[in-house]
Amino acid sequence: MATLRSAFPIGLLAPVAEVSRSGFYRWQSAPSLSRDGPLAEILQREHTRLRGLDGYRRMQTLLRRDYGLQVNHKRVYRLCRALGLQAVIRRHRPHGRFGTAVHAGAPNVRDRQFRAEAPNAKWVTDIPDLQVRGRPYSLSVLLDLFNKEVVAHPWSAHPDTRIVLATVEAALRERGRPGLLLHSDQGVQYTTPGYPALLQEHGVVQSMSRRGNCLDNACIGTPRQAGTKQRVRFPSSQDLARQEEASLAAAPVTVTPKCRQRDDQATTHVKGIAS
Repeated sequence: MATLRSAFPIGLLAPVAEVSRSGFYRWQSAPSLSRDGPLAEILQREHTRLRGLDGYRRMQTLLRRDYGLQVNHKRVYRLCRALGLQAVIRRHRPHGRFGTAVHAGAPNVRDRQFRAEAPNAKWVTDIPDLQVRGRPYSLSVLLDLFNKEVVAHPWSAHPDTRIVLATVEAALRERGRPGLLLHSDQGVQYTTPGYPALLQEHGVVQSMSRRGNCLDNACIGTPRQAGTKQRVRFPSSQDLARQEEASLAAAPVTVTPKCRQRDDQATTHVKGIAS
């Protein structure tokens, strides 16, 4: 029709081609890839180089950054769609709702009672992440709520159940007593069968935060700040390098030596008040 329109009117050609006049004019006014040839070639080349990982938004940023081209994102989207360039969609892993029972947790016995009347009565524990020279490490911290002291703080490159068991065993060996309350969140390390079995063996009452409620364990704060006030030595990059070479069974578990002294003094002070 575009070739014959100079010899015949559109009103005569449209019925023969079985298209409407408005459809022909819409097709004629639509942008053509021939005018965007250089830009389309760049998009095709970059899409192949990036293995189809970037969508049209990142393509627009790439054109501005690497080629100095100020191109509207709608134009980039139109060209990518016309060329069949589609980013690889990352498959999202389904997550269950909070109501789905995926593991058996302990009740929230502490119930946000962040104060302890005596030492070694209420402990809290958590596993924050440390970034050392861009590499992630895990620090298992256990605090006493009576005076916010760091009882034990082993660290590892792998945040598995072994580091949690090492923390609790070291703390219970030095300062544990029957009836002690130990609170944690519902992390996978604390819901494995070995963790509650260890607490039950030593007569420790297990308490857990409610699901999806981080405020129940907010009293632990920032373990690095708590350790800095008590001059607790946290691992350096050299320590972490040596830790990776050694097995977790031989990993050092540090128990603050002054904690026991302050514990005895605090216990004497509490007994004096009671008497």
